[in-house]
Amino acid sequence: MIYTFSMIAIFFTSIVNALIQITPGGIIVPLYLSLYIKEPERLIGTLCVSFMTLLIYRIISSFFLIEKKKTLIIMVLISTILTYIWWKFMPVVFPTDFLFKTAGWIIPGILANTMNRQGIIKTIISCISCTLILFILYVLIFFK
Repeated sequence: MIYTFSMIAIFFTSIVNALIQITPGGIIVPLYLSLYIKEPERLIGTLCVSFMTLLIYRIISSFFLIEKKKTLIIMVLISTILTYIWWKFMPVVFPTDFLFKTAGWIIPGILANTMNRQGIIKTIISCISCTLILFILYVLIFFK
C-alpha cells in the first residue's frame, strides 16, 4: 500500500513540478509530509528544523565560499545534526506526552535546499498544497 502510494506521490509531484515549474520542497518531501499529516508536531518540527538549517547555511555561506553542487550535501548534513539534537534534547524541554519530532532525517535538509533555491514562500505554499492533495488522494484511494 505504501509502495503504491509512494509511486503515485512521486509521479504527482513530478507532474506538478513540470506544469508550474515550482518544486514543492523536493520530489519526496510532500510524500513524507502527507504520511505524517495526522501528527502535526512532526510537521511543525520538520518546518522548524528546515528554517534552522536554512539560517545556519546562510550564516556559514556568508563566511565561506560554497559551491552550488555542495549546497544540498551541506544542508542535509546540517539538518541531520539538527534533527539528532532535536530528537535527543527536545523531549527534555517539553513534557513526555508531547513528542516533538521531525518527518525523517533528511527531509528538512531537502526542504531547506529547495527554499534556498526558489524562495521560502513559493516552496512552503507549493509544499503545503501538494501535501494536502496527496493526503486527500491517500484517503480516497486506500480508505474507501
